[in-house]
Amino acid sequence: MERPLTVEKIGIGEIARYNPNSIAVFQKYGIDFYCKGNCLLSEACATCGCDESTVLEELAAMLSEISGFQDFNDWSIDTLIEYIIDNHHQYVNKTVPEIAGLFKAVSADSSVQNADMKRANELFRMLANDMKQHMQKEELGLFPVMKKLEAFVNSGVRDAIAGSVSVKSLIAVVEMEHDTSAIILKQIGGFRDRLSKADDPDNILALLVKKLIEFEADLIMHIHVENNVLHKKAIELEQSLMN
Repeated sequence: MERPLTVEKIGIGEIARYNPNSIAVFQKYGIDFYCKGNCLLSEACATCGCDESTVLEELAAMLSEISGFQDFNDWSIDTLIEYIIDNHHQYVNKTVPEIAGLFKAVSADSSVQNADMKRANELFRMLANDMKQHMQKEELGLFPVMKKLEAFVNSGVRDAIAGSVSVKSLIAVVEMEHDTSAIILKQIGGFRDRLSKADDPDNILALLVKKLIEFEADLIMHIHVENNVLHKKAIELEQSLMN
């Protein structure tokens, strides 16, 4: 699905949603399109201290290219949820123990014992614990409500969810948790960048840094698909019942 865009007048999350090539530009300048998607480009550039005209030029060039990203916009809510669980949630469940093991291995090496390592480890444990609870909340609470909403809308039985929990209110809580995860992720990134410069005779630290970079990239796309695509679709469906 494509939507005609005047990029200066819509949220950066919408730009990323309908033109995934823009993501590379946003990431280049450190623009938070995944949690702060409601911001206008001018606001995002001011926050990051980058030149809006330069970003606009690069966006114009990128938006004309064929995207290699998956286009989620035509997917149903049910399909999006299954994709998120099978790809992003399963990735987190698989990768968290791997990274925790690498932290343990690096910590056992006296040559890389330092305050940055200790703090990065603490932050990652905090993030992993938060995400475990967060994903359970989604899979047991929010996602079933979204699926039920879509089923009701598709069946035409619009009065069947009267008085049920508001999807929009559930999403608001989930997105606040996304904000918290993003803050922790950025803090880990700062320590990770410093750790990448430390001596690493056994190459364990290099592997840890690589895994943390991959984890960050996955979590950014994880939040993007939920905040800017899935949540928007669910809110639009809920609002359609009120019209």
